[in-house]
Amino acid sequence: SDVCSSDLTTGALAQTLSLSGGDIATVPLGTSLSATLLHYEPNPAEAGDLVEVSLLITNAGARTADNVEVEIVDNYPFSVDDPTYAVKRVVSIPGIESALVRIEVRVDKQAEEGTNYIKVRYTHDQAVGWSEDLLELPIITNDAALEVTSITSNPEEIRPGQRDRKSTRLN
Repeated sequence: SDVCSSDLTTGALAQTLSLSGGDIATVPLGTSLSATLLHYEPNPAEAGDLVEVSLLITNAGARTADNVEVEIVDNYPFSVDDPTYAVKRVVSIPGIESALVRIEVRVDKQAEEGTNYIKVRYTHDQAVGWSEDLLELPIITNDAALEVTSITSNPEEIRPGQRDRKSTRLN
């Protein structure tokens, strides 16, 4: 059976559900959205790439979230080429369910290798304002690190049409 309780620290109402197998879960009575980076392509992402990110928008609450808007906010080194495609809409996400949203983002050509974060914000009809998450997306660079340390020629002076032997040392 369902039991309604109040969280004393936040004052938020929650619903305790008895699940199959005897498990018990407590969920907010309202809506509770969160975003997770599920997948991205290409993987690994490189500087200059156009990357399709798949976001899982989860409603951990008991109530349906209607007219959900999910937006990628420019956050270096990530941006959206066309702002009209920065926002995706989901008609509704029922309680204790998720929706998949795909958005393309550009990785700046000058992005440094390492851990970077996509900024995602989302709202819905019942929300007051926007919620925001920073989602980790690592970037790699394929810059060749090649250094010429010396070049020698035998003979040292070469005349036009003369054959020579060159030796190059690389690190």
